[in-house]
Amino acid sequence: MTLEAKNPIEHLNGKNKRMDQFMELPLWFHLTPPHGWMNDPCAPGYDPETKLYHIFYQWNPKGIEWGNMSWGHSVSKDLVHWDRVGDRPALKPTSEYDREGVFTGCFHASGMHQEKDQLTTFYTSVNKLPLKFNIPYHFGQESLSYATSTDQGKTWTKGFDNPILSGPPKSIKEMTGWRDPYVQKWESFDKARGVSTDSLYGIISGGSKGVEPNSYIYEIDGNDLSKWNYLGPLVTSLGLNFRPSKKWSGDFGVNWEVTNFMTLKDGTTSQEFLILGAEGGAQRDHLVDMVLPDGLQERTARWGLWMSGDLVKTGDNVQLQYKYGGILDHGVYYAANSFHDPVNNRRVVWGWIPEEDIPVRHLEKRGFNGCMGIMRELFLLTIPNVTGTLRTPLDQLPTIQVIPNDNGTNTLHTLGIRPLREYDNLHGRPVYTSDNLALPAPDFALYETSVQSKRWVLESTIKVKAGCKSVGVVFRHNKEKTVFSSILFDPLEEEIAVNRAQSNNDDTISKCQEKGPHTLFHTDNNSVKSQEKLKLSIFCDDFVVEVFANDRFALSTMIYTDDALGISLMAAGELGSAVFERTTIWEMSHGIF
Repeated sequence: MTLEAKNPIEHLNGKNKRMDQFMELPLWFHLTPPHGWMNDPCAPGYDPETKLYHIFYQWNPKGIEWGNMSWGHSVSKDLVHWDRVGDRPALKPTSEYDREGVFTGCFHASGMHQEKDQLTTFYTSVNKLPLKFNIPYHFGQESLSYATSTDQGKTWTKGFDNPILSGPPKSIKEMTGWRDPYVQKWESFDKARGVSTDSLYGIISGGSKGVEPNSYIYEIDGNDLSKWNYLGPLVTSLGLNFRPSKKWSGDFGVNWEVTNFMTLKDGTTSQEFLILGAEGGAQRDHLVDMVLPDGLQERTARWGLWMSGDLVKTGDNVQLQYKYGGILDHGVYYAANSFHDPVNNRRVVWGWIPEEDIPVRHLEKRGFNGCMGIMRELFLLTIPNVTGTLRTPLDQLPTIQVIPNDNGTNTLHTLGIRPLREYDNLHGRPVYTSDNLALPAPDFALYETSVQSKRWVLESTIKVKAGCKSVGVVFRHNKEKTVFSSILFDPLEEEIAVNRAQSNNDDTISKCQEKGPHTLFHTDNNSVKSQEKLKLSIFCDDFVVEVFANDRFALSTMIYTDDALGISLMAAGELGSAVFERTTIWEMSHGIF
């Protein structure tokens, strides 16, 4: 659990560290609630006046399960060390229009009427439950409201004129949902509209029943942020349950949540992206036939997705036309919410890691349910001189844009995703390193390291040769290897899987596999042909594990293991078919909260 800061500025002067309490924390570099339930990140942002980063989150302070939706609040100077702003909700249901919940929203570092030293948050105010995409929707059960702060975010006051939008556009006959406002400027949208003004835009996510999921874009009056003018659906219709590839794509479902828009640039190239949560889609294939422990329900079928497209003007409307897209995280990570970090000129995203694989009674004993994933950077990734992949033809990969070059190679673009570099500051000195370890070796395929820990970061660069069947890491294993988990790349199947079947001996906990597609590219650079190396980054923080590969793959999951602490490197296939060229492990020695 995070440490309380009575004043969100105190930590800037080195106060409130309380290092003696770090050993009590169940998670050291993942944000958790003080107690109770946590879900969507809300209103991440940066205040240039105080030079503080803010993050809010959906919080039930009254219980370990969903309900009483309020906002918790934490602040940071460096995106690494976080202080909780008080031990009570920053926002909670208090009025008729939000009596059933203060749902997800966004942060804006200015006042409602350009007031100096005022911060604004927008949120979905809910006055009627339940809210589900597959039941009748009632106009007005979700509305748009705001709150402001004049004391650097310590306290928040709801708008006297709330709600500022009483419901979705009446031109849409029946909704599946209408929530999760997101606000920022969008220069590309201005250009597509043919306007010279530096406009502020807001989008609200949802869908039209039986027609499509979508997000709905508004132009906001810069002099009065309570005035939202509806422009139309943001995305050219994809229809229901759009899924370009069963292997490489997620299901875009029937209702969208927490949509964010952004322009990402690499040199002179820029592209438009959306990230979103999709409801009402097909369950992941590897979860369809799984056998659940008694008392556990099937995981919620939802997807964290991304897409890139062109902004096209048709008549008076501008819409994003889909070009390519993919899965933001191949595990449980959902409801990703982002902001532009002006200090480092980058896009920072934070998502929710739910816990649906463990009985509630275990969570009640621990005291909280759910956490935030580590912060990630999203960027436009360019890969030059590509000729192919391990197996799948380039033209069958819906996750990339392929631009042919004159020399017969291709330049690829895709969404890049990687942990924030600030986490490097937590590493300290490595506790393990190895170079040029070839596996399988004549007498063993599993190479044990000397590390025994619940909290560590591993980075490895691996040359994957022909004849390699799988390669990766076996971790949280006991001496006898009767309890273990593994993270393995299969070059033939082109996928990364987290295997949890032997992660513990508790038959009340679901131990389903997590997996997602990933391939390596072949390149030809001035007639020098080569194959991309597998680059793994793994963050293990007690029961939370996040896997990153080649700056374009992410997967989050949970490993509920008590005493098994071993970490080993492994490969299967022909002798020496995987070479761990460089592997480093850092053991976390302190927390960040």
